[in-house]
Amino acid sequence: MRRFFAALVMLALSTGAGLSLAGPSDVDSPEARAYFETGAREYEKGNYANAVRAFEQAYALTTRPGLLFSIAQAYRKQYGNDGKPQNLRQAVDYYRRYLATDTTGKRRGEADAAIKDIEAILSRLPPEIQSTPTHEEAPSTQISITTQVEDATISIDGGPPRALEAIDVTPGKHKVLVQAPGYFPEEREVPAKQGQMTALDVPLREMPAFVSITGPAGASVTVDGLPKGALPLQSPLQIEAGVRTLSVSLNGFNTFTTELDLGRGKSEDVKAALDRTRQRITSFVLIGAAATCVAGGGVMAFFAGAAGDNAKEINDRRLAGTISEAELDEYLESRETQTALRNGATVALNVAAGMGALAFLLYYFDEPRLAPPRKKDDKKPKGPDPSRLREIAVVPAVGPGVVGLSFGARF
Repeated sequence: MRRFFAALVMLALSTGAGLSLAGPSDVDSPEARAYFETGAREYEKGNYANAVRAFEQAYALTTRPGLLFSIAQAYRKQYGNDGKPQNLRQAVDYYRRYLATDTTGKRRGEADAAIKDIEAILSRLPPEIQSTPTHEEAPSTQISITTQVEDATISIDGGPPRALEAIDVTPGKHKVLVQAPGYFPEEREVPAKQGQMTALDVPLREMPAFVSITGPAGASVTVDGLPKGALPLQSPLQIEAGVRTLSVSLNGFNTFTTELDLGRGKSEDVKAALDRTRQRITSFVLIGAAATCVAGGGVMAFFAGAAGDNAKEINDRRLAGTISEAELDEYLESRETQTALRNGATVALNVAAGMGALAFLLYYFDEPRLAPPRKKDDKKPKGPDPSRLREIAVVPAVGPGVVGLSFGARF
């Protein structure tokens, strides 16, 4: 019969008023917030006695009415753990204090309903249960650590890592180490007072990701558009974890851009393979062609001079006397050869100058341009690259006394 009645009580507790708690906005100091978060965590784990202690500590620091409601909820749930009517009476007391303190609270309806449910349960308790004396155990000394990282662990006085929870300790000072994957560990010295719970919030600092980059010497490195130095780097870059866009650029090369999903404390190796731009390749081709034209023009100028010397020698003999008809033909041929070669040398040198000027412009203005980021596994996009030379045009230019070439390029 008693087991059947206990089952009915548990059913009433689970189907009665909602078991919501006060929110973080109900506390207004870091210390009180640490106790509130401890209470909420212990409540979720079913450690309602610890939740009561933490909520009561938070209320002592901030006196927010919502915490009275949370304390009542924890007492009510604790009755389901130990079956002590005193917990129900404490719950009713705190519900009433909440109603008296917060006259416009949004949980007043829940508190009224909970009081009615509990009073109905208390009225049905057998007399022998109601008259059973309760033995209050001496409260334990506890330390509770809260942090923003859910999977963090704590070690007390060099002990093994443990999940975040209220831990029984001896009174006195204790060294607490808080750590989590991807975060820098934090150590605190926490004084534990006899019979009290000491709650402390320990924020953890995120570890950066470490990125090693290999690529051409002198190339500039940017992360999310911010400069980070030039290659080779003395040490891996320390970059805030998350999705980041990394670019490596160097004059005359297409910019290497990749998107990295960096984890806290993780290392990443990036090989920046930069290929030369068409514009830079074209400038090199033009420089080579200009050098060839200069060499060709020099050769033609040399032979033009030789032909001129031969014509001058024949002309000198003509002035000194007579020359044969064959020598006259040789003279005329030498003069024609000299003129043709001289014109050819002039054209070659003019072409070389034009090519050299265009090569200089292409080389000098071949600055890196940022490309849209792509993920590491993505292939290079097909189609024309806007950062490269698209076409080059060479047009003959002929005028009175002028022979040359006109160059044009489109990017």
